[in-house]
Amino acid sequence: MIYPDEAMLYAPVEWHDCSEGFEDIRYEKSTDGIAKITINRPQVRNAFRPLTVKEMIQALADARYDDNIGVIILTGAGDKAFCSGGDRKCVVITAAIKMIPAYIT
Repeated sequence: MIYPDEAMLYAPVEWHDCSEGFEDIRYEKSTDGIAKITINRPQVRNAFRPLTVKEMIQALADARYDDNIGVIILTGAGDKAFCSGGDRKCVVITAAIKMIPAYIT
């Protein structure tokens, strides 16, 4: 048995904020080996813009190279939508798309 009792099995996860320097996402890690990336733009149903993509790439890279992380949770803030897609108000969304191939290995 991995857990000594049910209370420990269902204990809440303690998250440590790693969001310093991020504007569009919240990035948290737990001591249990979990990283959580939350798109934090609920006012636009978590629509992404180039900055959102850049920050997500940075957080994903950090989690990837952290030997203590085994799981990544990707979620959206608020209760309206996980992510509505690209922010239509942002005319340079194609710049974010052009950045992606550089980070794929």
